[in-house]
Order: sequence, then structure tokens, then C-alpha cells
Amino acid sequence: RAKFVVENTPQWIRQTELLQAQLQKINVPLDVEPVNPADAYSRIVAKKTNWTHTRWAQRADPNGLLYILFHSKGNANTTGYNNPKVDELLDQASAIYEVERRRPLYYQADRLITDDVPYVFLNYTAEFAVMSRKVQNWGWIPDLIPRFRDLWLEK
Repeated sequence: RAKFVVENTPQWIRQTELLQAQLQKINVPLDVEPVNPADAYSRIVAKKTNWTHTRWAQRADPNGLLYILFHSKGNANTTGYNNPKVDELLDQASAIYEVERRRPLYYQADRLITDDVPYVFLNYTAEFAVMSRKVQNWGWIPDLIPRFRDLWLEK
């Protein structure tokens, strides 16, 4: 039986209930273990779960996410993913400055990672940015990481 560790927030509990119901239709039992959101990631890092949700956000440079998640030495490679060819491609790409020369290497790595299926992507959440016209110096960057250091309010 699969055990799914999930943050005990209404959003994640509801989404997990939907997943559990869908898997039940094909006779795949799913045990759910709700945990405090502050404890969820530490359980993943400690490998105290075999399945959980994640919500990594893209980075402007593909290496910023691909390396940490999918290189065998990546500091956030909690799945234990290990593909020497992916390591080689990521190492090569990170040593090249020109974006056009790096792109094919990242495409190759991405294809291998997708074929190996270390993650199963179930959904993508919407991203919203709502603010007053008084907020100054704000720029949308599609990585879901808010940046407030250089913002100010116009009086």
C-alpha cells in the first residue's frame, strides 16, 4: 500500500481525497498521513514517506531547479534520483555561459528525467498577483517567489 504524506491544510487534504478516490477506482489503496505543514518537508528529507506532494517553482535559469532536484548530488534530490547521463548533461550545461548552447543540453536532460518519472505531476496551480496601483517597482517573475525588498508604496 502506498502512504501519502500531506500537509494537514484544507487545500491539500481535499486534493488528496480526490487523488485517493481516483486511485480507488483502479483498486490502488492509498493511506493518507496528514502532518503539520512545518514538519512535512523534514519528513521527506528524512525519507519517512514514499509519496507526497511537492510544489517547486521554476527558476529563470533551468540549472537552478534541475540541478538541485535531479542531479545525483543535488541538495534537494529527496527522491534519490540518479541517472549518470542526466548528471553529465547538467554538469556540461552549467559550465556554459551562452543560453543557446545550453538549451539543447537541458532539453536532453529534461527528456531523460521525464522518461525516468521521478515525479508524477498531477496539477499546476494558478498564480495570481493582486495589488494596488500605489505599489511601486514590482515586476512579475514567473517562479512563484515573491520579492518585496525593492517595493514601496506611493503616497
